[in-house]
Amino acid sequence: MSLSWLKIPRIPLRWRIAAVVVAIAAPLAWYGFTRVDEGKAIASARAHLEAHEPQPATVYLKSLLAVQPNHALARRLLGESLLAQREAAAAEAELRRAMQLGVPQSQVAPLLANALLDQGKPDAVLSEFGRMEIAEAQPAADLLVQIARAHLAKGDEAGAKRALDDALSRKSGHADALLMVARSRWQAGKVAEARSTIEAVLKERPDNARAWVYMGDLQAGQGDPAAAAESYKKAVKLQPLDLSAYTAMVMLDLKRKDLAGAREMQLAMQKAAPRSVTTFYVKAMLEYLSGNYAAAREALQQLLKAGSVPPQIDLLAGMTELRLGARAQAETHLNKAMTGMPASTEPRKVLAQLMIESGRAKRALELLDPATPGAATDPEFWSLIGQSQASLGEFDKADAAFVKARKINPDDPTVMTEMGRSMAARGKVDAAVTLLSSAAANANSGTRADIALISALMLKRDLAGALKAVDGLAKKQPDSAMVDVLRGQVLEATRDLDGARRAYMTATSKDGRYEPALTRLAALDVTQGRFDEAQQRYDKVMEADPKATWAMLAAADMARRAGRGRQAVGALLDQAVKVNPTDAGPWVSAVQVHLDGGDTVGAVSRARAAVAALPNEPAVLDRLVQTLMLTGEDNRQALSTVNDLITLRPRDLAPRLRAIDVHLALKNVKAASAQWNEALNLDPNSAEVAAAGMRIALFERAYKRALDLARARQKAQPKQALGWVFEAQTMVAQDNRAGAIAALRTALTKEGGAEHAARLHFQLAAGGQQEVADQFAQQWLKDHPDDVNFITHLALLAAKANDHATAEKRYRQALALRPQSALLLNELALVLLKTGKPEALTLARNAVAMSPDHPAMLDTLAHALAAGKQWSEALEVQTKAVELDPKDSVLRLELAKMYMDTGDRKKARIELERLAELSEALPAVKEAQRMLRLL
Repeated sequence: MSLSWLKIPRIPLRWRIAAVVVAIAAPLAWYGFTRVDEGKAIASARAHLEAHEPQPATVYLKSLLAVQPNHALARRLLGESLLAQREAAAAEAELRRAMQLGVPQSQVAPLLANALLDQGKPDAVLSEFGRMEIAEAQPAADLLVQIARAHLAKGDEAGAKRALDDALSRKSGHADALLMVARSRWQAGKVAEARSTIEAVLKERPDNARAWVYMGDLQAGQGDPAAAAESYKKAVKLQPLDLSAYTAMVMLDLKRKDLAGAREMQLAMQKAAPRSVTTFYVKAMLEYLSGNYAAAREALQQLLKAGSVPPQIDLLAGMTELRLGARAQAETHLNKAMTGMPASTEPRKVLAQLMIESGRAKRALELLDPATPGAATDPEFWSLIGQSQASLGEFDKADAAFVKARKINPDDPTVMTEMGRSMAARGKVDAAVTLLSSAAANANSGTRADIALISALMLKRDLAGALKAVDGLAKKQPDSAMVDVLRGQVLEATRDLDGARRAYMTATSKDGRYEPALTRLAALDVTQGRFDEAQQRYDKVMEADPKATWAMLAAADMARRAGRGRQAVGALLDQAVKVNPTDAGPWVSAVQVHLDGGDTVGAVSRARAAVAALPNEPAVLDRLVQTLMLTGEDNRQALSTVNDLITLRPRDLAPRLRAIDVHLALKNVKAASAQWNEALNLDPNSAEVAAAGMRIALFERAYKRALDLARARQKAQPKQALGWVFEAQTMVAQDNRAGAIAALRTALTKEGGAEHAARLHFQLAAGGQQEVADQFAQQWLKDHPDDVNFITHLALLAAKANDHATAEKRYRQALALRPQSALLLNELALVLLKTGKPEALTLARNAVAMSPDHPAMLDTLAHALAAGKQWSEALEVQTKAVELDPKDSVLRLELAKMYMDTGDRKKARIELERLAELSEALPAVKEAQRMLRLL
């Protein structure tokens, strides 16, 4: 897109000379050497302001103020000039100084209100000027227009209408008021009236830039982008610093899917007004729509520094944080947006989607009040209600909501997509594929339907169909890196790893910083030992974007997998936190990197450091509680932390459920029950709350209460498996195996029951019904050949029974379905070790490559090395395992045995003596004491 029409005139030489004069005039004024013609300076400034040339006006006014700093009129005019240059904060300061110097309110208030609005402070405008009375008609109308803008910024259409009516009663032909009325008429569907009003303004004032912007908006809305572009060009030519025209051009380019044009326009806007709120907002919006969420966050943070911002900014900030995975921050912003825009469905819908994805469907339903203005005709609103009810297991209500959404817009692909996803989740894959295929074929479907269709086809194991669906998506978005990532994932499922790598590389050629493609490539690199290649790709991202924290975290994980040492890994983690210390995301991810690697000590340390840095951040507090619970490190601190979290988020279900587990770990049943009652009040239909009640009942051995809970769940959700799973748990606790088997057989016929097949098989085998168990397993695998969890269960049982041949067969079968599972590689390596097969060493190395700081996997590798008499490396690996988990007595005992096997009795004694000092109840301790007596 050419910008030749957008060139901002160069400042004439005489003005640039004047700027130099001002620079030297200030110090000379102290000595009385400077002469400034007051009348000429004021007259020149006014002339330039009327000609929409604020820069030279500023020069004249500053030269005058350098000599006469208390010149009231010059202060007011300087405020007006700075406002025209979008320097809103500086303009506010000058205008307030003018009022202090005695300039009448009528001459300052409209400009000051405008400056506050440009800084995103509608509340300040309403509180300071909402009741102000101005006698003169023109300034009174000017102020009322700004008050109307403030009401609109807060979503108050009625308040805006009252202010505009008042403005036009004061000044019947007020152009800005008429233009705002025209916009409200257009939004109400009265297009002809709106156009007539705008044309009347332009007939009276053809040089009114804002009227041309409004005309462009109307033309764009009527499907005439070429005419709209011409109107916007006229506006920019008339007022090069009026950002509304730039913003409109950006939106027009986005509507035309011209991202390059939108980007070019945004850069021109940034050049014209680099510090404007509008400039930062448009930049953030454009980065968000381009998928550059980190850059969008950076632009938004420039706005959020001011504190109170318009709700539209909080809405965009919430959506951005959601994309970056910072759910807690997203929720905070979206709640603010919803409060500031009570009449809008948008923040409610985004926040409801977050609640659904966070497992808080009941809260989502509270947000999705059908009485919300606009909800009755919004299909997406009802689709979200359907998703919420489906998440709660209320599928009949969910289907009714989806049907209502389709009645509003029968061809809405979004609704069809969500209906299809709901069907797929309930196992109705064929029906889901049919519906999703229709949605994807819709010309207005976007990409969500295609992605859901690909997912459903992969669930159906129709990989050829999935590839065909990817081809369909590629026609819609040929330049999208996401399409190539989806293709790579399908190819991985077909075991075409070379093809998958090519697809991911194609994605990075389109976008070298596309995180999903880099992540999938890194996963392939790990399995093939190509650590350096993955590291180099992340290095390029960090070089291009020094604040790409996600790349730093990924690079840290890769350095850990490559065995580069804790210092190298820690440096990258620290760098991620340093570049954005107030963002919970890097802190939480850093903790997870430690947990994924089995480094529990490092995880706890990092989580505590995170809380010290961000003591009031819910996501960080929650991660510390989880980490302490996972490691069993300090249940008392976990309790204190979860109490802090409950105080911060009293209506959030997750902290209550976490508190229940902490209290049970501390054997405080009374406190656990109290938290359960609170959770029950928050969401009586929640499956998680029901499961927590079962845990408490079984902990107390209150079997009748547990069975009552199970029966209540069965009655409330008869189509779901969970109630019968609860019943089976109760029966097992009472050693009633027959009752457990009966309950599990019923569970398998319900929605969500398939995941409990392994439980039924185990109970059959443990109850002496081995033949029945074998028949069940054979039939289950025939019907569910890709159930990797069930296959892994069979492998574990075979390994425990020392049936090494069956265990090996099952583990290989599971690995064919999940080739990147370090756990499966490790378990197969253990089986092969017992049978003396040399492949055990290769598999153990691959498992450690994927999870280099996992003590159990290091232990397997050490034993595989020892089996091959590679004692030096075996001792090194086993020592690392002990260092990672020094409290594991078995790991230390195995290290002592390896020292004994190599003849190093001195080091063996050191390790055995450390063990002997521990509790005698541990089997490894007793073995260590026995070995010491033999030394």
